[in-house]
Amino acid sequence: LGRSISLGWVGGRLVYDDRDYAAPQSRLSHSLNYRFPGRVLRREGDLYHSFRNLSYPERGGFLQLESQLAWGQEGTRFWRLGAEAQRFFTLFWRERVLALRARLDRILALGEGSIPYADLPTLGGSQRLRGYHRGSLRGEGALLLSAEYRYPIWDTWNALLFWDEGQAFDEYGQLEPGRFRTAYGAGVVLRTSRALLLSLRVGHSAQERALTGFSLEQEF
Repeated sequence: LGRSISLGWVGGRLVYDDRDYAAPQSRLSHSLNYRFPGRVLRREGDLYHSFRNLSYPERGGFLQLESQLAWGQEGTRFWRLGAEAQRFFTLFWRERVLALRARLDRILALGEGSIPYADLPTLGGSQRLRGYHRGSLRGEGALLLSAEYRYPIWDTWNALLFWDEGQAFDEYGQLEPGRFRTAYGAGVVLRTSRALLLSLRVGHSAQERALTGFSLEQEF
């Protein structure tokens, strides 16, 4: 935008995360030479501990609250809040997963302070409202709802079908069912037993008939 503004930030977050958690066990249903798909086990003392596969959780959930305070040049002063909930369910067969996500972002100017355009919450891109270009929707608030069906296709590869709904707003009163933007599509993910390596996807929306893209990181 032809402008640069120096900012200072301070913030924190509170997280509850029991994705893929399994309590330590004193005995296993199979011997250790049996290969548990997507599982890494370690024995400590008399108990077996299972590493959590956060790149492909099959159960549990994730809750997060974020808060950031920013100030800087040209009277910039604002407070940013974020809240997110994720939940994972195994459907009928192991490693067939229904994943749900809801995220709300809100930014508020403090006093007579201003909010730089580049710091407004956005939707679009590889993580939020796939099928729209990054930053397509922008406002003082953003609401995102997502659902995915994930299933394995080969070892550390899995396919997914996704559906995203989102809208940007300036006041909570502007949130209406008819203002949601829709995106849906499919993708393929390459991962290890603990982390994502690469995600490829094709999304469809009112903006793009077939928007292709990739990601090297994972929010959800």
